[in-house]
Amino acid sequence: MRSKSLALIIILIISGELHAEEKPCGFPSVENGRIAQYYYIFESYYFPMSINQNLSFSCLVGYTTATGKREARTTCTVAGWSPEPRCFKKCPKPDLKNGYIFDSKLSYKIQENMRYRCTSGYKTMAGQDEEVVQCLADGWSPQPTCSKEHETCLAPELHHGNYFTTQKTFKVKDSVRYECASGYHTASGKSTEEAECHPYGWALTPQCTKLKCSSLRVIENGYFHPVKQTYEEGDVVQFFCHKNYYLSGSDLIQCYNFGWYPESPVCEGRRNRCPPPPLPLNSNLQTYSTTYRHGETVRIACALNFAMQGAEEIRCENGKWTEPPRCVEYKQRMTCEAPPSVEHGTATPSSEVYHSGDKVAYMCERGYHLRGPGEIRCNRGRWTLPPECVENTENCNPPPDVINGAIIGELLASYPTGSSVEYRCNEYYLLRGAKISHCEQGRWSSPPVCLEPCTVNVGDMRRNHVEMKWNYEGKILHGDLIDFVCKQGYELSPSTPPSELSVQCDRGEVKYPSCVRKESKRMCASPPAIKNGVIKSSTLNTYENGSSVEYICFEHHFLQGARESYCLEGVWTTPPECLEPCTLSFDTMENNNLLLKWNFDNRPYIFHGEYVEFLCKGDTYIAGFPHPVSESRVQCDRGQLNYPRCVQRERRETPAENVSEYVEREAEGLKRPEGVWKSPIEAGEGDERENTDQILFRDFTFPCVNFDIYQKGFAALASWQCTEFTVMLITVNEAALGGAASLQGQFQLHAAGVTGMLLLTHVLLILWISSVGGQGRHCDFPKINHGILYNEKKYKASFPVSPGKIFYYSCEYNYMPPSKYFWTPITCTEGGWSPTPKCLRVCFFPFVENGQSASSGQIYLEGATVQITCNKGYSLPDNQGSITCAEGGWSSPPECISTKKCLKTDIVVANGFLSESEYAYSVNKETQYKCKPGYTTADGKTSGTVQCLQGGWSSQPTCIKSCERPVLVNARVKMDFRWFQLNDMLNYECDAGYKNQDGHTTGSIVCGEDGWSHLPICREAECQLPFLEANVDAYPKQEKYKVGDVLKFSCRQRLKRVGPDSVQCYQFGWSPNFPTCKGQVRSCGQPPQLPNGKMKHRKQGKYEHSEMVECDCNPNFVMKGPKKIQCMDGEWTALPTCVEPGKACGFMPQLENGYSQPSVPPYRHGVSVVLSCRNAYTMIGNTTITCIDGIWTELPKCVATNQLKRCEKPRFYTRSQLSSHTYEFNHNARVSYKCAGKSTYIQTVCIDGKWDPEPDCLGKKKPLCPPPPQIPNARNMLTTVNYQEGEKVAVLCKENHAFLEAKELVCRSGRWQSLPHCVESGQYCGPPPPIGNGDITSFPLSAYPPGSNVQYRCQSFYELRGNLTVTCRNGRWSEPPACIDACIISEDRMNKNNIQLKWRNPPKRYAKTGDFIEFECKHSHKERTPIQSFRVLCQEGKFEYPACE
Repeated sequence: MRSKSLALIIILIISGELHAEEKPCGFPSVENGRIAQYYYIFESYYFPMSINQNLSFSCLVGYTTATGKREARTTCTVAGWSPEPRCFKKCPKPDLKNGYIFDSKLSYKIQENMRYRCTSGYKTMAGQDEEVVQCLADGWSPQPTCSKEHETCLAPELHHGNYFTTQKTFKVKDSVRYECASGYHTASGKSTEEAECHPYGWALTPQCTKLKCSSLRVIENGYFHPVKQTYEEGDVVQFFCHKNYYLSGSDLIQCYNFGWYPESPVCEGRRNRCPPPPLPLNSNLQTYSTTYRHGETVRIACALNFAMQGAEEIRCENGKWTEPPRCVEYKQRMTCEAPPSVEHGTATPSSEVYHSGDKVAYMCERGYHLRGPGEIRCNRGRWTLPPECVENTENCNPPPDVINGAIIGELLASYPTGSSVEYRCNEYYLLRGAKISHCEQGRWSSPPVCLEPCTVNVGDMRRNHVEMKWNYEGKILHGDLIDFVCKQGYELSPSTPPSELSVQCDRGEVKYPSCVRKESKRMCASPPAIKNGVIKSSTLNTYENGSSVEYICFEHHFLQGARESYCLEGVWTTPPECLEPCTLSFDTMENNNLLLKWNFDNRPYIFHGEYVEFLCKGDTYIAGFPHPVSESRVQCDRGQLNYPRCVQRERRETPAENVSEYVEREAEGLKRPEGVWKSPIEAGEGDERENTDQILFRDFTFPCVNFDIYQKGFAALASWQCTEFTVMLITVNEAALGGAASLQGQFQLHAAGVTGMLLLTHVLLILWISSVGGQGRHCDFPKINHGILYNEKKYKASFPVSPGKIFYYSCEYNYMPPSKYFWTPITCTEGGWSPTPKCLRVCFFPFVENGQSASSGQIYLEGATVQITCNKGYSLPDNQGSITCAEGGWSSPPECISTKKCLKTDIVVANGFLSESEYAYSVNKETQYKCKPGYTTADGKTSGTVQCLQGGWSSQPTCIKSCERPVLVNARVKMDFRWFQLNDMLNYECDAGYKNQDGHTTGSIVCGEDGWSHLPICREAECQLPFLEANVDAYPKQEKYKVGDVLKFSCRQRLKRVGPDSVQCYQFGWSPNFPTCKGQVRSCGQPPQLPNGKMKHRKQGKYEHSEMVECDCNPNFVMKGPKKIQCMDGEWTALPTCVEPGKACGFMPQLENGYSQPSVPPYRHGVSVVLSCRNAYTMIGNTTITCIDGIWTELPKCVATNQLKRCEKPRFYTRSQLSSHTYEFNHNARVSYKCAGKSTYIQTVCIDGKWDPEPDCLGKKKPLCPPPPQIPNARNMLTTVNYQEGEKVAVLCKENHAFLEAKELVCRSGRWQSLPHCVESGQYCGPPPPIGNGDITSFPLSAYPPGSNVQYRCQSFYELRGNLTVTCRNGRWSEPPACIDACIISEDRMNKNNIQLKWRNPPKRYAKTGDFIEFECKHSHKERTPIQSFRVLCQEGKFEYPACE
């Protein structure tokens, strides 16, 4: 026994290890389906499920499993649920005319094929006799169709084009006209074309193919790339010339929808060209070019204070220039008087003396504009012609009135150009068109129209014998559908389609349908009354044929049958029944020893058809079963509950001292006549919990544990360790022993006095110890579809079993054994299992909508058939009269489908067409319509859908005139919309370094009847070579300068420069002003006082020319403008401005793969926040960001540590020494190097593949930036100070102007970048409106141009409601969203109500709006509120707590 016990322990250990490796399956998510309802209610009880457990799931209506069934099973495996529980949309059997389908299926699974054949004289869409189509998610592909052979042509689907008609089928010799979209051409290469239908098909099949450009011819003395046979729209080709030849023309050309542009260049030889023209001393070129051909001339001008001697033009002749002129200096430098004054204008800058070459710019007062050049120049003692400031007289009169509408805001007598007004319509009037009208050059853009609502006239309805189907609250808006019905006793005429009863409100007018009196038929008396229910409406004495009444049941009663009863030929159809609910009788339950199994069954009423589950009290069981059963499931049937009865188990008390006598006495009865000892244990099956068993000696039970059995040859030994003794039983074959065996000594009983053992009551260990007798036929393990054997895991290994063995089985949810008991016994016999174990499908028959059946509300087993009668106008699929309960559920859905159809001719699409070829559509089916080119639906799409309803089509679709967002070259739009409606304005901005036709960087276009008003063209902005004084040299000299180019200056003849040493080309021209060169310069006195700041210098008596002083602002002030001032010829450059910091910073920008310490906005100016990277990521950059005047400084980056780049060994172009000989270095590696001739080492660090600082032994220095520019509409910041790499200069806009995008300039690679824009704040929007518990996701700006978009986000646990994005229009932001409060789960409130969270891992303290929160009672408490209250919904921060007691 000792070795057997040891083996048992080893087996248990191995079993435990195997079990630990199994991963249970969690609660499954069934796509388009569900599992049984009780799994959702008791999820924590059933899940996770263990390996090899099965689970049934069912599909929603209209969906099937992958095998085409409504229900299926999935099994828990190590990899999860297998197969994955999914349901697919099925395709119904199509209604095929002039053909037939080869199979008889009613529906088809996804990706399942169906084969059909057309009858004689008809063809499929592909022109064949038969075709195979496939079921896809959106229906059949292609739609099965049989068309008349040789008599029609079907218009093919047209991509990138549209037909001019909605007709799809055409007779022979008919023609169809179609057009192709921009960039595509017809089959013959045109934009529009007609195709003719021939007996064999289309003469030229309608199709739209992408436009192509012709192949390019070979250019002489050159070549191009790429070389193709044909080029598509958008292709770019580059040209090259051979050696000693030069391109004449553009080297790049592009293929457009109108062909190549520009023309192909040519390659010219050297002899036809001249070198760059000679530039005499003190002169400059008036015209400049990159190439000069034979015969071309160049004009030369002398510098200021120099006179010309010779011809001012030189000519290119045979590759050489003619003789250039000379420039001779005047003896005295010429000056100009003060610049001429301009009425209503001012000149800047002002000075006491103006020399030749000086320029002055003019600006007009508000309400005036410049006419003429914006600046004048002092030229040899005389000013060029000044401009005029002309009053803005092209104002608009008051805007036009709109009928049934008004203008928002105060009405003015006059409106300047650029003004706009917004219209609104009166209540119930619908606004069509742009709600904003703009004043342009004295004329207003088209105002909107206010469309009238409709009022239904009772007199008109009476005259047409109709009434409204629905009660409409308030007015009926233009475009709304009004559903009418014929009055009782009236109907539509036979020629009138049912869709006429749905009428659309059209600008206040209603076209009433007309009904005629029905033919005289028998009438009905008052409808029959029903028990426990009433008729919903008041009753009449007589009812017209076809009338109906609706019944409703009293509270808690169950309505069985059709809800409505109809008057048909003088007789009412069968009314419904109202079945009584059941009421629990606790007295009966007490008398029958019953308890409720589930708490939620403890309710006042139980509906008819619902089930209640009971448990037996204590040591009782339900009598009448072959095996003791302690629980039962009872259905409420018309107010009656058939309570089961639990009875007490019978027992005899036996004193402990007489146990030995009792066992010996009982053993006398074990001997069989044939001489074989019977086992004292009852044969059969039972239950087991751990190793706690009960031995049943007839009617007395001993609780025992640790059962062992040993068998060899003719004998079997069984032993039990009981709570008070040990029982050992030997079973032998008497004949084998050769005589009667004495019982003395065979039973040993020892009072063990065992204590502390866990004993479970009502648990039987029922074993079979067979005698050594003859062998009979055995039974294999029973395979039960949709069922399971009791304790299957334990007993499966013991199969096959001998006859006489009894087992129990049960069925899955939705299945039931023929016995209808939860546990059903089966016995192993010589002929196999008896009865044959099977699980039959349980089908619940619901109420049939639009039909009747006497079986409504009842339950049927597999194989049962139910008859259904559908109402008039409805039928079962395929016109069946019954359905059958099968293994997978009902053979077809128990629903009556409408036989009504919506016709294609009943709908007209304004400016569009139906894109499908079907003529008739069944109820609830949708069809798609498309808009013509240049038109969209009301929501800005090119197509939409309409649905066939009981009363006809859901709506009459309309396509409105629209413009598609254009594709711009070198420009970008400010809105994300794709389509724009009539009169909508689209704002655009040219890319950096480009200007439009008007010389501006921004502009707008308007959507009109013919499309966009114009397509903007943005050309590259350029700066011309400036006109300089004679002693000023500039380099590099070029014909044109691109935006960003820097021009540097130097003085000749050792003169001193007054002004900047370099200027930069911007979109608005050169800045700052050009320098001059002087022989004598003046020094400066003390620097001027800086308001709210001070000078960082040591005071001295005077400051020499070019000497600089640094400025500093007081604490809590921010500097705007240059940080240094410089002495220039006796005058200081402009001071900066010290201003108080503006708004605080909002939400911190998100650091990808990083985080910051929790904190709450807003953040004041100067506040810094420490950032960190997540595990396995490394930070590149500063570890903190700082709020500076409402803007956060630049974020660092968090780079995956395993993706950090390594640095190569530094390369030196001079002799140097490196402290390491490694060729690659990891991130953060430090290296020291020493340059040749130097004694000190320099350190550099590897940062993500780059050395910082970059090793340098050549003394390379990053170029300085020129003095920062004077930004248009910004405060004066002219300076002559250069800036180093990375330095920034903050800009301050003038009054009534606001920033657009950046607020400061940055010096990068010798050029100023990130230029701010100061714009008028009229049409621009300020910072987006703040919202509670949320902020915008981007850096806030001071101003946003029209059409700008900004997105919001909410704090954690707050839900964003409304539009995520707001748009700037006409100086106003659209309505911002709101952040809805989260629900805070209070620990105090839960303790007060004796409840706790049902799911506590991880702990949950917040819930979003729409989330469910589940509670449960604390230990030793029970529910005080209904069970449904323990699952609550969070709604805008509020929810109700349940309570326990």
